[in-house]
Order: sequence, then C-alpha cells, then structure tokens
Amino acid sequence: MATAAAPPSSPTKSAQILQKFSKDFSSKISSLPCGSVIVFGSGDCGQLGMGEDLVSCPRPKRHAFFEDKEIIAVSAGGLHTLALSRTGKVYSWGCNDEKALGHSAQEFTVSQVHGLDQELIVQITCGDSISAALTSEGKIYTWGTFRDSKGVIGVKSHRIEENRTAATIQPHVFHIYPTLLKDLSHLRIKKISAGANHLLALSDDGEVYAWGCGEQGQLGRRVLERHKKLALHPTRITPRRHRNHGGIISMTCGSYHSFLLAADGTVFAVGLNNFGQLGLGDFEDRLVPEEISSEAWQGHKIIDLSAGEHHSMALSASGSVFVFGRSDFHQMGIKESSDARAHNTPILNPNLNSISQISSGSNHNLAISTDRHQIFSWGYGEMGQLGHDDEIDEIVPKKIEAFSSVTKFLDVSAGGQHTVVLMTKNN
Repeated sequence: MATAAAPPSSPTKSAQILQKFSKDFSSKISSLPCGSVIVFGSGDCGQLGMGEDLVSCPRPKRHAFFEDKEIIAVSAGGLHTLALSRTGKVYSWGCNDEKALGHSAQEFTVSQVHGLDQELIVQITCGDSISAALTSEGKIYTWGTFRDSKGVIGVKSHRIEENRTAATIQPHVFHIYPTLLKDLSHLRIKKISAGANHLLALSDDGEVYAWGCGEQGQLGRRVLERHKKLALHPTRITPRRHRNHGGIISMTCGSYHSFLLAADGTVFAVGLNNFGQLGLGDFEDRLVPEEISSEAWQGHKIIDLSAGEHHSMALSASGSVFVFGRSDFHQMGIKESSDARAHNTPILNPNLNSISQISSGSNHNLAISTDRHQIFSWGYGEMGQLGHDDEIDEIVPKKIEAFSSVTKFLDVSAGGQHTVVLMTKNN
C-alpha cells in the first residue's frame, strides 16, 4: 500500500520574515511613478548616453531610449550612469574603463546590465568606478571596482579563505558583471549608498556596514595600508549610541566621507573633513562616526542628507536645507561677503524653502520643491551640469527653466560633471 505523502512543512519564521520583507519592497516599487529620463552636462566619457557626438549638453535633453522602459529611479556616478525600471531591469552607460557598466556595449550608448535577470532590483547606486544594486530580498550585487590613491584596489573575491589575513587575500581586479556580495547575504539590506570608492549598506535591523577604500576614514574604522584589502569585507560601523536616538534609519555617502541618520534626526559623520564637510566645527578627519551637535540644526529635524566631493547638504522635515563644506565653487548656494573657502558648521540656506529632495554632485547641487513642480541647481557649472543652457557657475539656487510648469520631477541625481533627472512624461 502506498503511503500518503507527508504534508509540506510550513515556512520557518525567518522565511516568513524574508517573504514579507520582499513583498513590502516589491509593493513599494510597483507603486512608484515612472517617467522620462533627462540628461545634461558633460558627455565626454559617454555619461549622457546619446552617442559619441554629443559630448556636451548644457540644456536638459530627453533620452528617447527610455520612453517605453518605465524608469522609476536614476543614479549618476563620477563618469557613468544607471537607471532602474519598474520591472527591476538595470540600464547603464558611460565610462567602462574599469567595468562599472556591467555590460560590454559601447560606452556612448545605453544597454541593460547583464546577470540580474533572475532578480527584482529595487535600488541602484554608483560611484566613480563601482556600481551596486539591491534586490527585493535584501541582497546586494556589485560590479566594477574600488580605487585608492595608488590605483585599483579590487573587489571581494569568492576565493578568500575563511581564516583570512591580509597576506592570503587575493581580490579580483574587477567584477565585470554583477556579483552577489556573499558577506551580507545572510542579512536583509534595505538601503545602499556609494561614495567615490566605498559603499554603505543599511540592514533592516538598523545596522550599517561599510567596505571599499578607507584611506580617508570614510569606512568608519582605521584601515592600515598593509591591511587595506581587508577593507573589501563589509564591517559594521553603527555607533554605539545610535539606539539612544531611535536607531539608524538611513545613511549617505559623499565622495570620501559618510553620514548616518538616526530616527530622531541625529546625524553621525565620518571620513575626510579637510573643508569642514563633516559639519563638526573643525577640519579634522574622523575615523569613527561622530555626532553632529543638535544645536547645529537650529531646532530643525534632519530627514535626509546628500554629499559631494568636499561639501554636504542636509534636508529638514520642514523643507529647509543646510549646507556645509567647500564653497569656492559656490557649493553653499549663498552670497558671501568674504572669500571663505569652507564652512565647518551647517548653514541654513535662506534661498531654499519647501524642498523635498536634494542631490550633490562633485561640486554642484540640485533640489526639487515640495510640490515637485520646480527644480533648482547651483554651484560649479562650467560643464553645463546645472541645466541652464549655459556653462557658468551659479552662486545661489536658480530654477531650471527648460521644463513646463506642469512637469513633475520624480528623481534627480548629480554626478561628477553631469546630471540625470526623472520627470513625468507630460512635458
């Protein structure tokens, strides 16, 4: 007599949690509006993705390739760009010298990143020569490579021994195509952020992990030269006091510095501080995250941050914007009576109100209004990256006039010397 088949076992608690995590992520993605991709600025390395003849575009230009792709997010790196579709497809274009594109197509044209077809990608980020994508299950894929002042460091190898030492680690020079980051695959990651040559990841339990180049302290720990390959392993850098502030809910990378944001608006800063870009009141680098004094925010609650090469911005719940760091290319967006080259404490920008999103490039910035019908830019503009149909700097935030009044801006990302915007298609 045949025995009855055993009933399927019920999912474990961890599997149920993962299913809910993935379902919540997927639901959030499906509800996001999609739009047209707009590019402007320098295209000398293919950053605009419109063919090798378009090397400069100071006036915003719609990218025809994406009109039927349902794009929901964009990310501009130093010399390349990523776009994410509602169906989880990732597209890339720009400089591919160090394999940051994840495909082998021509740099001046857009192509889909290879190797992610089996995953639903929900977030993208890119730096100078490194790219990363986050799946709906909280897994991270990376491609490209990390660099430091001496050249290519490499990326995590699958062949690193369990009993690892600096001498035994032989990292890959590149990940040509997306490669799963196994070190964090046991966690559910809910956000990723890229600096020039480092990455941060935030888990669903509020822990922050950092890896890549740590020369300037941006990894939140001391990295000795002879052990720098160990920095390719994600290491937890969450401040001990973060639970006192409700836990970490977000984090942001500048080129060579990092910020961690707690639930109550407390900001922790770490890394390079040669222009005061950490907002800590001095010009000393930090090797571990240090809290920015709450007094610096003048009673405002910080809800988001963005950072460039040597400057930073913070967005408050009321829509105000604080700026700090390098200012010799007008990164602060304020008229100054002195020749100050830097500000080491946050300054409330009087020219920005009712702002919902901010983005910092190397030396320029953009901000979207609360109603999302206006977008402003300021700072270094000699490559046309400000979108004002010219190639000059802007001292204070200036509305980009190339769009109609009914346009709604969905996303913005400022890169090295170019900018990519996502907007509704009714323009």
